[in-house]
Amino acid sequence: MGKVAFALAVVLALGAAGCGASDPSADGDCVDLTAGPTARVGIADFGYAPPCFTVRLAQGIALTNDDAADHTFTIRGTGVDAVVEGSASRNLDPLGAEADPGTYDLICRYHPGMVGTITLR
Repeated sequence: MGKVAFALAVVLALGAAGCGASDPSADGDCVDLTAGPTARVGIADFGYAPPCFTVRLAQGIALTNDDAADHTFTIRGTGVDAVVEGSASRNLDPLGAEADPGTYDLICRYHPGMVGTITLR
């Protein structure tokens, strides 16, 4: 492989490693939000903050949407599907009645590229 082709391959590999398409739960970047009665999750720049986190089923979740656009906090495979209006906050009751322990995909139904991972325990 020539020097230019090798350099291009390195740049492409580094760029792919930095893309948001990777699974944050696979590399240990998940945030433990299990302390306290309420977990706080932000929505900003069309993403969840943090994008990967763990909460207890007995916790409430306080959502704050810093975007002007409406978003959803939808946990695939559960009954959790909450609309969070633009520039607003919303509090969710504990999820114990809506879901079982496990790791789930978190999505915004309005914006297909807006995804995350939530672990319920």
